[in-house]
Amino acid sequence: MKNILILLFVGLSFTGVKAQSSEKEVKINNFLEAAIKEFQLDNEKTFQVLEARQAYMAEDDDSNGKSSASNGIGVKKEQSAKKTKEFIDAFSKITGKSAKEVQAFMDKMIDQD
Repeated sequence: MKNILILLFVGLSFTGVKAQSSEKEVKINNFLEAAIKEFQLDNEKTFQVLEARQAYMAEDDDSNGKSSASNGIGVKKEQSAKKTKEFIDAFSKITGKSAKEVQAFMDKMIDQD
């Protein structure tokens, strides 16, 4: 009985992790597809955007996981805003579009989520 409960717990844990991973991958893919259409990206630029987006999402996950009571909400928002600005700057550089145009695209993508 004890072994069955342990196996059940482990199985459910893996299912939860897989679901979170899949959701993140879907969001990245949706973002990438929209970026390709919006900015007419070639293969090289698509790959660069994919790498930048994956890094941004990983950093965002890390910062969410590391937040603690000692880190105030203001500090977390400031860090998140900084990471978002860094991503927008990188995305702007890759696409050759202004940060304002990229920000408008990002806002549209957030509204779709």
